[in-house]
Amino acid sequence: MSLDRLYCLIARPNFRGRACAILMLGAALPALLPNAFAQSMRLEQMQQVGAGGRSESGSFTLFSTAGAVSPSGEMSQAPYSTVSGGRLLVSEPPSRLIIIHAPSQLAQAQAAILVSTDVDAANRIRDAQLFYKQGGEAAFESVAMQESAQGSFEAVIPGEDVTSRGVVYYIIVTDVTGRMSRGPSIGLHAVSVHIDEPGLLLDEGLPGGVDQGAYRLISVPLDLENKDPEAVLSDDFGSYEPFNWRFFELAFDQSVAEYPNTSDMTLGKGFWLIAREANKVFDTGPGASAPLNETFSIALHPRWNLIGNPFDFEVPVENLSLGQDVPFELRSYEGGWNNPINDRVSELQPFEGYAVFNPSSIVDSLYINPDIREDQNTAAGKIAGQARTGSIGWALEITALGRRSRDADNVAAVADDAATGWDPMDYPEPPNMDTFVSLSFPHPDWGRLTESYSTDVRPASQDGDQWHFEVKGGANEPVRLAFDGTESVPLEQEIWLVDEFLEQPINLRSDPSYSFSHAGGNTVRQFKLVVGSRTFISQTLGDVQALPEEFELLPIFPNPFNSSSTIRYALPEPTHVTLNVFNVVGNHVATLVDRTEAEGFHSLVWDGSGMQGNILPSGLYFLQLQAGATQLGQTVVIVR
Repeated sequence: MSLDRLYCLIARPNFRGRACAILMLGAALPALLPNAFAQSMRLEQMQQVGAGGRSESGSFTLFSTAGAVSPSGEMSQAPYSTVSGGRLLVSEPPSRLIIIHAPSQLAQAQAAILVSTDVDAANRIRDAQLFYKQGGEAAFESVAMQESAQGSFEAVIPGEDVTSRGVVYYIIVTDVTGRMSRGPSIGLHAVSVHIDEPGLLLDEGLPGGVDQGAYRLISVPLDLENKDPEAVLSDDFGSYEPFNWRFFELAFDQSVAEYPNTSDMTLGKGFWLIAREANKVFDTGPGASAPLNETFSIALHPRWNLIGNPFDFEVPVENLSLGQDVPFELRSYEGGWNNPINDRVSELQPFEGYAVFNPSSIVDSLYINPDIREDQNTAAGKIAGQARTGSIGWALEITALGRRSRDADNVAAVADDAATGWDPMDYPEPPNMDTFVSLSFPHPDWGRLTESYSTDVRPASQDGDQWHFEVKGGANEPVRLAFDGTESVPLEQEIWLVDEFLEQPINLRSDPSYSFSHAGGNTVRQFKLVVGSRTFISQTLGDVQALPEEFELLPIFPNPFNSSSTIRYALPEPTHVTLNVFNVVGNHVATLVDRTEAEGFHSLVWDGSGMQGNILPSGLYFLQLQAGATQLGQTVVIVR
């Protein structure tokens, strides 16, 4: 047989020969091997240098000897395949170290968990360690596993660590040669924990009432046995009766559904809850914690979605991400939405609900990673504008206040790196409950999935800029607009508000507030906020901005009125003003203003109440404005 080439032959793991061999094989290899021996051999391609060296493949280590290297090449003749390349030595394959463990899937709260494992190993085991932690903990506890009489290794997770948070663990085994094996090889074993009746308790009472401030967004951090909302809440609130408590869900089409037309209280879903009686709390009923060894996924329909924390521990927002890897922002609700510019949500809290906006026209997913170890959060969730809020130059926070409601999450601002159109600092307007007052910046020109925004951040302009916003709702109550942050605007720039319905300008440097009352069934009011140099203000507002030339008591609107009316007056110079109300027989029934005010246009909303806050009856009343030496009057009619 001609031996013009060299080939390497490698033993399978069941090859027990201890001697290394140099095999010089020719093209007639299959004929040279006995059948029994052939069943215990396999051939692998290895690349070696003739001057000596080592190469590894799977469980085998090959060593080359000094000498010339044959040209590399490959030949196959079933069932063998050989590769040429040098003189090679075959080392003995190492023995295996395999952890055999069947993890528990469910445990009872406060009951210790016995973790037992067998090890398939050729060498003696030197050490076995169990590493475990509760959900929400960053560090693992470790405990040595003891060898039992049956040869397995055992350790116990204490019952005090078996809670509604759930448990995760892994095992590491080391043999006498120092080789280690991990079970599982990647990831963690997870044990869901069952909580008996009455389940988990939301021990922070609801505020109670019928106004917007009584609403809360809630969720449940357990996979409940009975997920029906009435089954969960009726033992604490009574049978479902809208007079006593109400339960709502935001549907995928952005409509608001009330129980019983809502979904079940499943993990990851958020709902609105309101109770008339204050300090009400509720328990969840029995259920089990969500698994901790996998990312929790929540389907997000286009536009707004109400979600909840599926785990009974805080989860940082860095552990959240959208499937389409686009910026997003969490919005929280406690009688009103948070302001994401200066009050960002930093973590998901158990029992809390949140709103998430999906900017895509297709269904996306929100992923929540329950592992809060810092090294697990390198692929952090993208929070819109998180790295950019420091670039904001100035910001005006606008709050719309009604008698029963408020909208305080609105911001007009400038930032160095903001875009002229939409950018991630322009947050969509969250959904509104009931007919409560709502303020937003309309932007159909941006061509995005929503046209309404709670923030409108523009690039800084040397001359100035203007923001259009609208106020909806509050039809049966006076509305006051309050502007916070005027001191952040450079002093060389003026700040003006224009009520476009009344064409009334308000100098917000002099008075950072404005009150108005809706007319009849009209529940939308348009406004313009203008900030800039005196020249820019004059060019933008024209005659609307001009100071009054004389004292005026402008027409009351509406008149007659039922619940409230707007009273307006104009002052050509700073003046002490008193505004009194008299009935038809001349009795003084109310004082609405008694103070010195700056020049310009002023307004207030009168709800028809008297000196002691009493509601005045229907009838004819007289307004008397005293501004310095000037006295003006007007009649008003209240219709109850």
